[in-house]
Amino acid sequence: MNSVMDEAALARLSCIILAQPRHVRSGLVRNPNTPDGVLTALARDEDREVRRGIAENPKVPVGALIILATDQDGIVRDYVAKNPNTPVGILHALAAEDWMGVRCGVAENPNAPVGILAALATDQDVDVREHVAKNPNTPVGVLEALAADAYWGVRFGVALNPNIPVGILIALATDQNQTVRARIADHPNIPVGILHALAADHNELVRSFVASRSNAPDGILTAFAADQNYQMRRCVAKNPSTRLSTLAALATDPDESVRVDVAENPNTPVGILAALAEDNSGIVRSCVATNPNTPVGILTVLASDQHWGVKRVLGKNPNTPADLLTALSTDREGYLRENVAKNPSTPVDVLTALSTDQDETVRRVLAENPNTPADILTILTRDQDTRVQTSAAANPSLTMHAFLDAMDTLVERTGVQEVLLASGDLVPIQGLKGMAECNQRGVLKADDSERLKELERQNATLKRLLAEAELEKAALRAMGKGNW
Repeated sequence: MNSVMDEAALARLSCIILAQPRHVRSGLVRNPNTPDGVLTALARDEDREVRRGIAENPKVPVGALIILATDQDGIVRDYVAKNPNTPVGILHALAAEDWMGVRCGVAENPNAPVGILAALATDQDVDVREHVAKNPNTPVGVLEALAADAYWGVRFGVALNPNIPVGILIALATDQNQTVRARIADHPNIPVGILHALAADHNELVRSFVASRSNAPDGILTAFAADQNYQMRRCVAKNPSTRLSTLAALATDPDESVRVDVAENPNTPVGILAALAEDNSGIVRSCVATNPNTPVGILTVLASDQHWGVKRVLGKNPNTPADLLTALSTDREGYLRENVAKNPSTPVDVLTALSTDQDETVRRVLAENPNTPADILTILTRDQDTRVQTSAAANPSLTMHAFLDAMDTLVERTGVQEVLLASGDLVPIQGLKGMAECNQRGVLKADDSERLKELERQNATLKRLLAEAELEKAALRAMGKGNW
């Protein structure tokens, strides 16, 4: 929650959330603003997508994770295994799961203790060992053993680990598998000498990773910029570290794809973009239209471009002026309206108009836009398309205070006096003021009432558990009694 919500408001919010259709509940449990008590109450929801959403929420309370750790759905348990809030005691239990997917989740958990990682490093399943290899908590001794694993995917995982020592980097730089060598070429701690050696690797993939490094030495980038292989020149053209003189030369490259990459490079200066805006290739000009460095003057000129692709992408650029975004928002082509709906610079009145767009993809993208107002998001939770409902409910801009306020505003703006429940019944929006009144009005089914009672019990428990350490102790006590 972004701010404190009083008991009455929390009770009313709980009534409304628990009464929503399953697609809305699935979105709301993924919303970082949803209160802990509601997440815990919904941890036994009949819909597995709701339970999955709770399990992967990074702010889920430990009480909900305890419930979900024994869920019948394997993916729910997998998400619990990955969740950084999961207590160590539960991770120990999940590490012994028969299903490989759950063990993989434990192996990639950023808070998995060394003991668990060391045990999983000898797991018979290669995917589990690969996840251990990637985990930044894995000790050096375990990484050394995994670096010699017979399966290349495990060695690939070691190459991805940000904490591998130089000795392992040097050894893997000559690995027989080109994908492992390529990842070593991209490692932030690789010595310059090894990087120069990999720049001369016989495999194009390895060399391309060297050329794509953000901190690649200028000498290497300059050499690759003159490479006969256009793919190597493309890597340099994309690299944000490429010096301006090299970008200027590549902007006149005979290969269209190289010029495209220069046009997309976020560090390409305005002067080069202006030249590329007049390129013979419409695809190059389209990429100029999407570059965040392209000034309004050039974007305005490109709005009149005859190539179909240029106009299509103008709505993506955050620098596109409001009047142009407004015009694009009414274009008959849905893709153009979709780009406007996701643009962070689109005016609120345009976003409001797009909330009733006939194309469900446009409305879904709008529901995902972090700048979409809460009242519009609330309306979109009632959309006929279930994907729109879920996206709107999960949007972080939909705070719970705003959700309640928007429900009231919905009555005033649209005249709608009722909210559609999962049962298909219509219930008065403004009449939901407390749990007792929810039951009196028949808002909740019997099992929903039980969930609300559990919510109250969980809230009382969680208020007593003031620190993470105490929460973990409570989880371990519960496990000892066999209640989890």
